[in-house]
Amino acid sequence: MKPITILELHKYSGYASGLYFLPSTVNTLRVQLPDGSTREIIHPKLSRDFVSGILEDSKTNGYFRRSSIRSVEFLTDDRNDLPELSFTRKAVGEQLLELEMPARFRISYRDGGATQKVVVVGIYRGFLVTDYYLNPAIPLAALSSIEVECV
Repeated sequence: MKPITILELHKYSGYASGLYFLPSTVNTLRVQLPDGSTREIIHPKLSRDFVSGILEDSKTNGYFRRSSIRSVEFLTDDRNDLPELSFTRKAVGEQLLELEMPARFRISYRDGGATQKVVVVGIYRGFLVTDYYLNPAIPLAALSSIEVECV
């Protein structure tokens, strides 16, 4: 895997309409989280509020709120079978609607609290609807990260 340095990024960048452009070969992101840990994301997608994709274990979809990320490295993995970085206008709730439910989620709250494991039975108007009677609906706006087990 070859990371792209800031100098290379500047070399590839073109300033047009206030946007910097990344090389088309980017197919992996390395995200540093607030606790200092890092996660690698393949098949990465950038949306308005979240960075998402398949995590390094290839068994989990990860969704990380952009405002909760310390840094992102844009990488090029030499494996040809990896899809390149893509962009979406879909909100995280719309992306989660594409998943098969019920599903096991591991969520982290924006206030820095501990992670929580829940079974989500659906998404409804900005809420994760769970099967847990003490916490039946969790607002997506309260979350900094979401990890979903792929079955």
